[in-house]
This record gives sequence, structure tokens and C-alpha cells, in this order.
Amino acid sequence: MADATTRFFERLGRGEPEPLLGRTTASVRLDLESDGQTEHWRLDVRRGAVAVSRGAGPADCVIRTDAALFEDLASGRANAMAATLRGQLVLEGNPALLVRFQRLFPAPTGRTMKASARTVGRRRG
Repeated sequence: MADATTRFFERLGRGEPEPLLGRTTASVRLDLESDGQTEHWRLDVRRGAVAVSRGAGPADCVIRTDAALFEDLASGRANAMAATLRGQLVLEGNPALLVRFQRLFPAPTGRTMKASARTVGRRRG
């Protein structure tokens, strides 16, 4: 597995609450394809706390993509929503979870962005 991908899952697997997920409770499975093999990762989120495991069981949201693209997502060189619109990332289940999940990736090109700038659909007022 690539370096940025490994660091991404290790960071999430620390068991610390992730403020960017707020009060989210859901499961996300990532299927990363490389050389004809699929690697499964599962994120179980309970009120913002993330547990990382390996498994191909059912989830609220399943994200399928190439391992190389996920490496770009995990390093901030690609955007999950743009990859979905281009058909490079296939989503099954609740699409709102992709919007929340993409908050965990670094800002594109390493720029630091305010949390409010990365929030999609946030109500104002």
C-alpha cells in the first residue's frame, strides 16, 4: 500500500474523536483496487469517533476506486467529489457520507482552508 494511504488510515485509527465529522454515526467501506486485487477498509464512525478495520461487510456507504487515486486523495492531490463526477470513484449507498468523509482528506495542493470553507451545504444564519 502507498505511503499517504497508510498514514491516512493510521491517523484515523488512533481512536480519537474527529471534529470534522461532528456527530456523524455511520459506516463507510472503501474498496481500493490495484493489480486486479481489491483491498477493503472499513470506517465505523460513532458520534465523530472513528474505528478503522479491514473487512468487506455491508456499510452505509461503499466507495470503490483505484488505489492510485486514493493515494492522490489521501495526499491532497485530488478531490473526492470531482473524482465521483468523472466516474473515477464509484459510490453506493448514502451520498451524503461521501461529502462528510471527504472532509478528512487534506486540502488540495496543501493549502490550509477554514473548516467553514470545506463544509458543503452548511446553513447560514
